[in-house]
Parts: sequence; C-alpha cells; structure tokens
Amino acid sequence: MVGVGARLQYDPRLDAAPGQKLDPGRQGFRIALGKHRLGWRFLVHASILPPGPLLPLPMPAPSLEVHPDARTASRVLAEQLVARVQAEPELVLGLPTGGTPIELYAAMVEAHQEGRVDWSQVRSFNLDEYWPMAPAHPQSFAHFMREQLFEPAGFDPTRTHIPSGEVAPESIALHCAAYETAIRAAGGIAVQVLGIGLNGHLGFNEPGAPRDGRTDLVDLAPSTRERAAAAFAPEKVPARGITMGLGTILEAKQIVVLAFGTEKAEAVA
Repeated sequence: MVGVGARLQYDPRLDAAPGQKLDPGRQGFRIALGKHRLGWRFLVHASILPPGPLLPLPMPAPSLEVHPDARTASRVLAEQLVARVQAEPELVLGLPTGGTPIELYAAMVEAHQEGRVDWSQVRSFNLDEYWPMAPAHPQSFAHFMREQLFEPAGFDPTRTHIPSGEVAPESIALHCAAYETAIRAAGGIAVQVLGIGLNGHLGFNEPGAPRDGRTDLVDLAPSTRERAAAAFAPEKVPARGITMGLGTILEAKQIVVLAFGTEKAEAVA
C-alpha cells in the first residue's frame, strides 16, 4: 500500500480560466481538474500563471509526498497539524470522514492523550453529511466524528461544525448559506484535509460537479451509495447529501489530499 498526500495552496483572487493570462504583476496557480472518462478528477496537477516572466510566488508550489503506508502518511500530517495548532491554537480545519482519515484521527487523539497538543480551541468544518440523517445514527458523519476524533481528542463541541442531516427540505438553502457564512466568519479554512473517492468524488461532489459550487444538497452517485451499502445494511443508503461545494473547498488556504491503496490509483493517476 502506498500513501499519497498532495498539498495545494490556492488563492481565488489569482484564478484564471484555462489559457487566460493574469494581469501583469499578478500570478498564482490554477488547480487542474483533469478530464477523464469518469468526469473530473482532483489531482496534484497545477498550472503556473502567467507564462511570461515570473515574480516570486506568494505561496509554495504544489507538492506530492509518497509514504510507505497509510499510517506513516497520516502520522506525518498529524504532526504537521500539531505544530500548526501549537502556534495557532484557533486554527480552522476542514475535515473529512470515511476510511481515509481514520489513521490521521487516531494520531491526533494520541497527540492529545500524550499532552502534546490542545485541540479545544480549534474550529472545524466538516465536508458533508448524508440527508436525511439523524446525528445519532451510527452511520452519520456526525456520529463518526464524535467517536473518531472530537470526543477522544478533546474538541470543544461548540466549535465543531457539520452540515445538518435533519434540516427540513424548505430550510436547506438557508442552512447551506449559513454554513458558508460561518466559514467566512471564522476567517476561512486554514487547512482543508480531503480524501478522494474511487470515482474521484471530493466530499459529495461527484464527477461533473461545478468547480465554483457552494455548500448545497446534492445527489449521490450510485457507485458512492454502493460503496456504503454494507455499512448501512439492512437500511438503504441515503440518495442525497449536503456537501461543501468545490468552490468552497478551493478557497481553503491549504489543501491536503490523502489517497491510500491501489484502489485509489485510477482516481489519483
């Protein structure tokens, strides 16, 4: 098994459409959402803009890290987050769920139990949640986060945020707008951690999702639901979910993508 982590720094003010030059004196890079037969994919590819003379970049270039296994990669990231929180106790994190971050969260819990870090002032925003879904349901992402990270690592529950799976249909638009507002009020996400689905989905942004999308209620791809079917049995996997949009994700100051195992090779290649 090989663990891969991709670090991407992004500033939406410096964005440009493919082939479009930036104004003189401004530069940045564009995240490349490469096309393949499954739709889009989020990878470590980036385009440096503009193609002319370069000024010093205000941010590091994207990098790819390959580690022997998921545990090693996760511990490397955990130690980096520990160091960031030691320097910035109120760091704002964007967090995923699923199998990918389990080792990361275990390492974060361990650091707390060893007394090396205090996560209680950290503010966090989760990527997504099934809808409809009660937070006490054992397959809800709210339940997952409480068990895997928030409670054992000592997070303050008033400073953790997860889209609600219980919001009424007529209130979804307002709820999603409020989630976006809460992220902005926190100063934006400093570090967004992502896993990547077998079909390339990020959060519940399935292939073909708009690059400028915001937090919204979306339909889940059949492959995404099939992947979760065993955990939900005998219940059916919800057909929809509330997720940060790609536009929301890409506004994070730093993005770390974790991809483990050969089954993720096609999504990452």
